Amino acid sequence: LVLIMAASLLHIIYPQAIFGYTLLGWSLILMGIASHVTALQRIHFIHTHLG
Repeated sequence: LVLIMAASLLHIIYPQAIFGYTLLGWSLILMGIASHVTALQRIHFIHTHLG
């Protein structure tokens, strides 16, 4: 949530796109990647402790 709020505020200062995405878009991409990584870590943890 803090990342989205910071990206929204920075978007006011720097509204140009970076490689086709605004700062808010990049923050959402980063959060999506991070959430998938943590999900894979949870799956690995459960798999090693159950099996």
